[in-house]
Amino acid sequence: NQALQNQIALQNQQVMQNQAIQAALAAAKTQQTNQALLIQQAQAASVHMVSAGGGPTGIPAGQPGGSMSPEFQKAMQIMAECSSSGRVAQDSEVEWLIGVREKLRYKKDFQSADDMRNSLRNSIGVELYEKEKRWATADGRQGSIPMWNDLQ
Repeated sequence: NQALQNQIALQNQQVMQNQAIQAALAAAKTQQTNQALLIQQAQAASVHMVSAGGGPTGIPAGQPGGSMSPEFQKAMQIMAECSSSGRVAQDSEVEWLIGVREKLRYKKDFQSADDMRNSLRNSIGVELYEKEKRWATADGRQGSIPMWNDLQ
């Protein structure tokens, strides 16, 4: 009877170990998927470059004569870092990221603004509600989207 109980306990332990391994593999796969998504987004951003004379000029669509802003690059870097590390973006970071996106929209760089909106959603789980001028996360945090005249 004791030997049977020991065997059952050992089997239960093995089942739990297998479940833990499966959960770890699923988490790793999710992280790899997120990283692949970020790579695709970065590649998509480079595809949206305006070309003149048959080749890429390095000028993003919507920004004649300019290049991708350092703020946009920093924003994409922050979202990629949060996604790859699993770190939750702080409210202040989310507000800054949304501010960067609003500046892009103000400058009529809609492609970059759309790329940021997609990265906010897919990388750090921030959903934007434009009509209500608010944002929300899956964990319940929320805030307002700034008005253009409030941007610096």
